[in-house]
Amino acid sequence: MLSSNSLVPLITLKEGIIYTQTEAILAFGRGPSIMGINMAVEKGSLVCFVSQKNKDKENPAQSDLYEVGTVAEIIKTLPVNKELHALVRGLYKVKINTIEEKDRALIASVSKLPDQYIERKELIALTNHVISQ
Repeated sequence: MLSSNSLVPLITLKEGIIYTQTEAILAFGRGPSIMGINMAVEKGSLVCFVSQKNKDKENPAQSDLYEVGTVAEIIKTLPVNKELHALVRGLYKVKINTIEEKDRALIASVSKLPDQYIERKELIALTNHVISQ
């Protein structure tokens, strides 16, 4: 678990997002992404994934990224040719405060965001239905 304003390697995703409480296998080919994954593995296996606003940007700036990302645990990595494949598990949402470059990898200062629960009539009805079964 990270404290507020924690520093973690940042990996930008051209397409898709990583949700909390889900696992995914991802392939990384860009140098900063591979460096960030390797850095995360060396320092506790936590990394932050964030989606790019434009998938065609090769080296996105902070303004090219969304402000909310997901901190994930790297479960396993496997080098394949010039790529690095990783099995990751999303842990929790974070706000990305700042981004800097260090040792050819991106590092983000992040703050954990609380889970939001909005009680709606439909959700209550579905919950009551499931419980009654």
